[in-house]
Amino acid sequence: MMKRRKKIAALLTTVAVTGSVVFAATDINPNASVLVGGTTPNQTTSEPNRTRVDVTTGATVLLTPDKDYKPASYPGGHPDNLGKNAPDTARVLIRGERTNFGLNTDTTQTGSAFGANAKAKGAYSASFGNGANVTKPAAEGLAMGHNASVTASNSVAIGSNSTAAEENVVSVGTVGGERRITNIADGRIAAGSHDAVTGNQLYQYGENLTNSLGREIKNVGAASAALAGLHPLDYTGIESRFQIAAALGTYDGRQAVAIGGFYNANPNTLLSFGVASSFGDNHKMSGNIGATFRVGRDSHMSKAQKATVEQRLAAMEREIQDLKAENTALAAKVVQLQK
Repeated sequence: MMKRRKKIAALLTTVAVTGSVVFAATDINPNASVLVGGTTPNQTTSEPNRTRVDVTTGATVLLTPDKDYKPASYPGGHPDNLGKNAPDTARVLIRGERTNFGLNTDTTQTGSAFGANAKAKGAYSASFGNGANVTKPAAEGLAMGHNASVTASNSVAIGSNSTAAEENVVSVGTVGGERRITNIADGRIAAGSHDAVTGNQLYQYGENLTNSLGREIKNVGAASAALAGLHPLDYTGIESRFQIAAALGTYDGRQAVAIGGFYNANPNTLLSFGVASSFGDNHKMSGNIGATFRVGRDSHMSKAQKATVEQRLAAMEREIQDLKAENTALAAKVVQLQK
């Protein structure tokens, strides 16, 4: 009774200029056979207790559940279930968790390489394309495209000559060979979102930011112009201590109004406040408070000095009035004499 063989399943597709071949193996046994490359086989395995594979010139195939098979010995040697004259122009290896499809492919026990010279040396890595390469440190890396290269774990390189040299990245080019990614949907813009943002989203954001900033600048400019129009009157210590001021301002088509007050605590101290508001639906308000102190020598006289000056001024005023009265009387006498 034949020993039970381990079951494997494989679906391989080979596309050539003249067409394609699709074949599957669900149970490897001594009576199984696969024909690859044409209708007339010219290389046939014939060893007893081996899976039969008929191979035409230009293709070789290996399907084996033998976990002790060392692929490094092929194509330098020849697979032990293919004839020694099997040509080395193509190669298919499916064994355990390893998959090689193409000439000079090289993988780890858990790697998958598809295409001539493709290499998948990182644990559970995969490479697709001629010369695609995932190096040994790059566990779970994925290289897709001619000479695409991944040298860091859990990273992806897509496109011819693309490189991924940092962990946990997706690369679609290389330094000096950058690519754009087109035809992608807008990303979700929200707290906690890690979606990619499109050029259209950035453009709309820039437009909204520019318009919003422009409105704010106009409001601020108009309010500032209005506040700048508030000014106090001179204070000598005799006038009322409190003053009120109002002003209008405009900036780039936006208008604002301001109202303020000034209080002279003494001749050397001025307290002030002001409030401004722009007009329109998107109006903004602003305000200020301030204090002004005189620094240096006081230019005002003391109260005693002021009293003296006031008395002298009053006396001079009386003398002037007296002189006016005398002048009026003299003028009347002159008129009488002339008659």
